[in-house]
Amino acid sequence: MLYDQVTPRSNVWKANISAIQECAAKTDWFVDTSSSVEEAWFVFKGKLSLVTSPFIPYLVPRRPNNSPPWITS
Repeated sequence: MLYDQVTPRSNVWKANISAIQECAAKTDWFVDTSSSVEEAWFVFKGKLSLVTSPFIPYLVPRRPNNSPPWITS
């Protein structure tokens, strides 16, 4: 795994939970029941992402300290 190409991931331990709860309370969670399960899942997943993503910071994983930097895989 090349550490130059590592993508950032969400750091859920530093999320602003109270802001997420406040934003979730203001969100309309209605999903059309006449749509298919997959469509309903994508709508729900999109709404959840819109609520959570602004309040969860991202981090870039560090290179492990147990391997020398000149050794690549």
